[in-house]
Amino acid sequence: MFRPSRIRDVLSQALGPDVTAVFLFKPNGLPLSVVWSPDAPEDDRKSDVLVGAMSTSIFKGYQAPAGDVDESEVVMLECEKGMLGITAVRGMVLTVLGAEGLEFGMLRLKLRTLAAAFSKVLDVDGAPK
Repeated sequence: MFRPSRIRDVLSQALGPDVTAVFLFKPNGLPLSVVWSPDAPEDDRKSDVLVGAMSTSIFKGYQAPAGDVDESEVVMLECEKGMLGITAVRGMVLTVLGAEGLEFGMLRLKLRTLAAAFSKVLDVDGAPK
């Protein structure tokens, strides 16, 4: 049985001084799980739906013309409040918001590692592939 509490546990592992938030969205942009760093400003925490809509829209724009999702593909963006890394995991969109000053390479590494760990959780819990 797939346990939603395991999602938050896995996503929380990526939080730290250089990662502000981690989001997991459905393909339509609605949040499945959102984990914020305790240090994140309260105003930023209200932007879950906005980040979801932007992340899924941007990621779909970078998909192959046939609409196939390459789960090894990572989209990186520099934003006003930090870096944003977006990738797909089992048809869902995983987004990591890095703090200002975080290097692209480190954000990419964190995102790929988190995606691999999250995929393993789905394997163990029996979620559809």
